[in-house]
Amino acid sequence: MRNQLLDYIYSPKCYGNLELYRTINESNGNILSGILRCTSCKSLYGIRGGIPVLYVDECFKLSNIAQMTFYNMYAKLYDTLEAKLAYLGSFSEDMLRRENYIFPRDRI
Repeated sequence: MRNQLLDYIYSPKCYGNLELYRTINESNGNILSGILRCTSCKSLYGIRGGIPVLYVDECFKLSNIAQMTFYNMYAKLYDTLEAKLAYLGSFSEDMLRRENYIFPRDRI
């Protein structure tokens, strides 16, 4: 990673500017490993193999991984069920998604 890249990358947590906090390994002006620090929230991010690693730890918590797994399992089922109910009720999915749609009395 070159120092000029710091003008274009930001902290994924607060969108603050990043600064080079520590250089561990450098070759021909490229930072191969080191640590970046956000000037706003003081979060630390690694540089590995010359690439900034801008992961937010909260994304990898077990609760978020479980939630994403269940969502991926049930999203297709929900979409299929929604389409079938719309077909049986003689209305379209677009009608369901409209914010101010009022069902006619004979369909309730």
